[in-house]
Amino acid sequence: MNEAARIAFLVDRDGTAAANEWVRRTLRIYRSSVLNRAHFASSREYRRGFIESYLSFKRWLAQ
Repeated sequence: MNEAARIAFLVDRDGTAAANEWVRRTLRIYRSSVLNRAHFASSREYRRGFIESYLSFKRWLAQ
């Protein structure tokens, strides 16, 4: 998944403030999902993708 493209779409559609809010909310969700052993995001098949997305969100927020 190309998170930069998703965020750019949200910025274009909803504005920077709304995109920022979405990124922060999704960042929290992804992090808690990866850390929760009962969630599929913590499994071997999905963990890396969730972490890569998380890092993309962190980079976008740091800009």
